[in-house]
Amino acid sequence: MTAKTKAVILDNRRVCDNKNRVVVFTEQYGKLITAVAGYGKPVNHWGGAFEGGNILELSFLKKSSFYTITGWEMIYSPQESSVMDFAARELILDATNEIVPVNDPEQGLFKWLVWCLRPFRIRKMYAYLARLIYQGGFLDFSDKMIISALENNFEKNLEKSSPEELARLLKREVDFIQNFTGYPLISYDFFKKAFLSPAQ
Repeated sequence: MTAKTKAVILDNRRVCDNKNRVVVFTEQYGKLITAVAGYGKPVNHWGGAFEGGNILELSFLKKSSFYTITGWEMIYSPQESSVMDFAARELILDATNEIVPVNDPEQGLFKWLVWCLRPFRIRKMYAYLARLIYQGGFLDFSDKMIISALENNFEKNLEKSSPEELARLLKREVDFIQNFTGYPLISYDFFKKAFLSPAQ
């Protein structure tokens, strides 16, 4: 069966000389783990399409629970404006990859992720991570700091927050995610270093 769906690239890692493990979060089928041959070679037909944060229209050949990518069309590819933007986007993709289960369609969360990435602004990250925690079903509803990030006009409210307040909010969100997964998000340390860099 041939299928078509929008997808966000969550992760792309080299497995061996001629194969990459690519994790995609699709609108129709949830998170899928696929193998891509020849990616990163000097001559290949992938053209950098499966870099983290790219939003694509993907075509799949589906056999049972196995998916083979047969084609794609680029919808959006993020442009790097700073190391901090890159670090924040990596944190968003990493957290999503860790929390979203395989083969579990979550169209609501998919739409939130697309909203967060396109166009990308760091302040969207706080609201998206709160939504990820809420959708994951492990939000402590007594936590006013995270609940406030889910409210209407959150972006406008966050503009009034100091960098220290935003750092506390992010730490609460990451703590929820790390407690749920049971291990640390390495991308969080990367973001903190970028956030504290004098060049920013």
